[in-house]
Amino acid sequence: MPPKKLSISRIRAESRVRSDDPDLNRSSSSNRARKRYRSVAAGSSSSNASRYAKRKRPPQPKLSARVLSILEDDMRETQVQNRFAPDLRAERQNVSYRPLTLTQKARRDGADFQVPTLASMCCSIVANCFDSLLPSRDNFDAAAAAAGGRSASSSTAKKPIKNSHTLKKTTSTRKRSKTRAFGAAPDSDGDQQDYVPSEDDTPATKASSRSTRSRRGAPGTASSISSPNQLLAGWTTSELHYLTRKTSEQLRLLSLAASFLLYKTLVEQAPQYLTNTIISTYFLPPILSSSAASSTASTAAKTHVWLPASIPLLSHDNSAAAFLVGHLTSAITAAREYRFTLSRATEEDIPLTVLPSRLSLAQPVSFALRSLQLHGLTRLQDATLARLFEAAEPGPQQQSILRLDTISLRGCIAIADRTVTAICRSTGSTLRYLNLDHTDITANSVSTIMTSSPDLQTLKLGYNEHLSD
Repeated sequence: MPPKKLSISRIRAESRVRSDDPDLNRSSSSNRARKRYRSVAAGSSSSNASRYAKRKRPPQPKLSARVLSILEDDMRETQVQNRFAPDLRAERQNVSYRPLTLTQKARRDGADFQVPTLASMCCSIVANCFDSLLPSRDNFDAAAAAAGGRSASSSTAKKPIKNSHTLKKTTSTRKRSKTRAFGAAPDSDGDQQDYVPSEDDTPATKASSRSTRSRRGAPGTASSISSPNQLLAGWTTSELHYLTRKTSEQLRLLSLAASFLLYKTLVEQAPQYLTNTIISTYFLPPILSSSAASSTASTAAKTHVWLPASIPLLSHDNSAAAFLVGHLTSAITAAREYRFTLSRATEEDIPLTVLPSRLSLAQPVSFALRSLQLHGLTRLQDATLARLFEAAEPGPQQQSILRLDTISLRGCIAIADRTVTAICRSTGSTLRYLNLDHTDITANSVSTIMTSSPDLQTLKLGYNEHLSD
């Protein structure tokens, strides 16, 4: 009789029956460890969940349908940027333009003509050759490549020189063409079938086959490969470092008016030279620190910040605006901590030896910024700009460190009520001009502005979807 087949469920049921042997009924150490691990893991997961629930950020406001449609359409986004941050160079992009003398400009403009100042002419010259004053990475790479080429040529100098005296003269391989048949075309195949060009004629043939315009605009020409900037051609790496250091010192020593005039000229005439590093280092308020006291003390306090989308960096790079606004936030936070350190030192009468150097003590106690203009920054998020003003909100029984009188956020399509609320809390008492054209604010922001800004003289709220007449 064949043995009875047992199902898996019956085998499992019989295995759970307790036996008379106490060793079989005792649970193994691995089972006990597994149960203990499960209990600990469950406890840790519950604690982590509770901690995550406590640290969970408040829900972020969703973007409106208009903002999403603009961000998804490149043409509409470009139209917004061009409307609220126009590029002056685009007005004459497809028009024949020639520079005029001052006399010709005076005849053309008539009574509206203004004689340019010496400062404006100097800034125009500096802007046109700004890449020669602050060498870029391409200049350093070209200098390093040139240095490597010179070292390679010096190493091969010991090799025998090959010239007309050392080489054997070879007979010319050029053959005489046959007589062309009567009536045949001058460029027929039969006329060239027995022609073998020599080595000396080959480069000339290739060069002559290319037109003058193609040689001038070809990317592989020697002029474009030799150096990205002709004014710095032949400079060594050490000389470029020295030039960069001296130019940085001069830019830091510029006065407030000269610094902003140079920045404005760069934006209007040569915005391609403005990078994150250049803007944050030379044209934005510095981040105060004890280690950089000597460098920040000699830098003029910036009172105007202007970041338009006409700068290619801000229109093409989605994270550039957030980076520069984050730099401003860090500068405000550092200035606030520095101010608290000075006030605490004054109250506790700390000796001067414990305080920072005299250079850092010469810094202004309040943040010097008076005007903030962000135009056409379509990728700037509401939370990013709100954190800037939230960092400047005064504490209890404290004065605000930020005292702005002009704020222009036209064309910043994602700016909403959170930013406006932070503006009113941090600098609403000193605000006189506020431009919120083509933003995403609601009527709540308008009521907050009316109650928190008593000295406000100009308020612009055009092209706002959530507001009506």
